[in-house]
Amino acid sequence: MLLIVFSFLLVGTQAAFDDQCNLGTISQFGMEPNQTTELEIPQNCTSGVVDWSYPMGYLHLVLSLSGQSYSLCIVKSWATYITEVKDVTDGRNQVLDLPTEKSPSCAVASNGVTELQLKAPSHLMYMNGFDYKVVPRV
Repeated sequence: MLLIVFSFLLVGTQAAFDDQCNLGTISQFGMEPNQTTELEIPQNCTSGVVDWSYPMGYLHLVLSLSGQSYSLCIVKSWATYITEVKDVTDGRNQVLDLPTEKSPSCAVASNGVTELQLKAPSHLMYMNGFDYKVVPRV
């Protein structure tokens, strides 16, 4: 019985890591504080988790959904340590409120594209993470 439960947990855990909408990236060691790590969200993903290991500098998050009207939102999770969120879609450069559990940080698409720039804390951390979701606009 214990073996069956362990096998179920192992398969369930592996499935979560295999999900193409749960994304991960690692900042390069020795990055300057103003350098950027790029991460593109797959077009078929409407929600997921981003794990940003050893966050340094900035994370540039991009989603392209041609011909669609939507917002891309960052939602605070248990591991969210971001010091700034900017909507840089189509050159906007607009500082957004930091995400909370009740109020995500959202950018509205322009020509089917959204771009968010997230700033890492100044002190070195092991990991940073947040949830994201795509919200259709009517």
